[in-house]
Amino acid sequence: MLGSWTLRGFGRHAESSNSVDSSDDSAMHDYTTKPILQVPQHALPVPQPVLNESQEEKLAGLRVGITPSIISAEIDSKAHESEKAWLIDACLMRYLRARKWDVELARKELENSLKWRREYKPESIPPEEIEPEEVTGKTYLNGFDLHGRPNMYFKTGRENCKPSSRQIRNVVFNMENAIAMMPEGVETLNIIIDFEGSSASTAPGVSISKQFVDVLANQYPERIGSFFLINTPWFFWPFFKIVGPFIDPVTRSKMKFVDLKTQLALAKEARAQRKANDILEASKPVTSTESDEANKDEEPIIMPTATHKTWVNLYDYIAPEQLESDYGGEHWFKWEFADYWQTLLHRMRTWRNDLIVDDVEKIVVETAIKEPTPQLA
Repeated sequence: MLGSWTLRGFGRHAESSNSVDSSDDSAMHDYTTKPILQVPQHALPVPQPVLNESQEEKLAGLRVGITPSIISAEIDSKAHESEKAWLIDACLMRYLRARKWDVELARKELENSLKWRREYKPESIPPEEIEPEEVTGKTYLNGFDLHGRPNMYFKTGRENCKPSSRQIRNVVFNMENAIAMMPEGVETLNIIIDFEGSSASTAPGVSISKQFVDVLANQYPERIGSFFLINTPWFFWPFFKIVGPFIDPVTRSKMKFVDLKTQLALAKEARAQRKANDILEASKPVTSTESDEANKDEEPIIMPTATHKTWVNLYDYIAPEQLESDYGGEHWFKWEFADYWQTLLHRMRTWRNDLIVDDVEKIVVETAIKEPTPQLA
């Protein structure tokens, strides 16, 4: 038994005794090539904090301040309605939170984002444009965390293209799809970066990395729940010293490191405990009058949790059935581009149709709230 997590267990140099060969586990399971792109029913979104009076006033001020930017824009009616739908209160509050509730700064950032969206058209990137970036499975969506946040995987060892603007387009393509996947009440996603197989020669350059950070910070503020970094190589740390200063302190606080050897060892232990419990329960005679009370007083098996804020246990964030088996999860996923792409494109059609309906409903509801029907004298 491994007991509880320790700081040593989370270190970059975990002891060799923590190394686990998971081949015996994988041999017992059939792999799937289908990603999980639909939120589980048991996910519990984190409640949004209630705004105080000052924050309510700032939200109202930003709402008024951004209106001229929409009205004056020379865009068609469809794009106009799309922008109104994008600029719902949840969006305005994300920009306010990201800019420390500075209304004027948030307004300027929103105007910049509106200009960027009109020119870049992130919601309309053709799948065929970025398909070459997707073939090897270096960036894709799969599963959700305990609070319904989508998981976006970056597997840097699968890099197959030279640095270019298309790489950023691919990130934006996936960001837009992740947002479309979010259930009601969820505004953020997780980014899981696995450096397995990567090298200094295949790692993204400083220029592309800065563009990546810039897009997340300025065009998708307050959209990241956590960054999970796995198999961090030696060259990551000097590289991080270069890129780190460009990362917002709040964003840096969301970066969490995972020691894979410890993670796999704990996952193996948990599976063994569940199997032993199943065998034990199956051997117990249970009468019809006792069936409802069976196991009532037994303590559930709880995975050891992390006590260190930087090195973490993925099970504290993602349920085993939503986490890929390569990281100790129970989702035995194997990358197969054709199956993933077909599943994603099918879901995209559903998301886009749902978004059209949701956008119209949000426009009607929020307009009704902000513009109450005049009362007859």
